[in-house]
Amino acid sequence: MPAGSEDHPSPAEPAHRVRTLPGDHFTILFRHADLISANLHDWTTEVQPL
Repeated sequence: MPAGSEDHPSPAEPAHRVRTLPGDHFTILFRHADLISANLHDWTTEVQPL
């Protein structure tokens, strides 16, 4: 990320959390939808508003 200055502070570092889930971009919609939706729900409840 670019360095900030007094007039333009650096943006905050985004938090990262990697989750390994089964499937590919086709099977997540059909075979793994319940697991994917549960993980998305968990993620949206963990995210803090800016």
